[in-house]
Amino acid sequence: MRAVDQLRTEADTVLAGLEKRRGELRTHKKTVTGKLAESRALLARLTAAERAEVTGETPRTSRGQARPAAASAAPAAGAVKAPNSRAAQAIAFAHTAIGKPYVWGATGPDAFDCSGLTQAAWRAAGVSLPAPPTPRSTPASASPAPSSPPVTWSSSTPPSATSACTSATAR
Repeated sequence: MRAVDQLRTEADTVLAGLEKRRGELRTHKKTVTGKLAESRALLARLTAAERAEVTGETPRTSRGQARPAAASAAPAAGAVKAPNSRAAQAIAFAHTAIGKPYVWGATGPDAFDCSGLTQAAWRAAGVSLPAPPTPRSTPASASPAPSSPPVTWSSSTPPSATSACTSATAR
């Protein structure tokens, strides 16, 4: 019985140490995640030429062609304010997709449809969204979308993967 008590005491000591370390790691992860979001947001604000200068890469699209300046330009600094670091990461990812083609059913990395981009952006921010329900059997028609209010969601809850598509294509 004495040996069991001693093992329990040792286990409690080890557990307390592990819980302390978990707290330290959680704090460190928040710091690193915040800095990463800031870096991604800063990188997303750069033009293709500025990004190429910083990274040492040639400003090219996934197909190897130079991007048009308008396609590579992100909104001006401060134009997009994210409610939290994960949203900032998702926005930064979406900015990197500017200029990539829309392809129905595409999930990246060279092309996206609306739910594919939404899924990929939030996944890059560490948020897992539910998969879209049943996929549409055909692409949305080319007719103009009806006038509707902007798509919004609570800042505390990320959108579903299909919220932007569903709202934009609802008839």
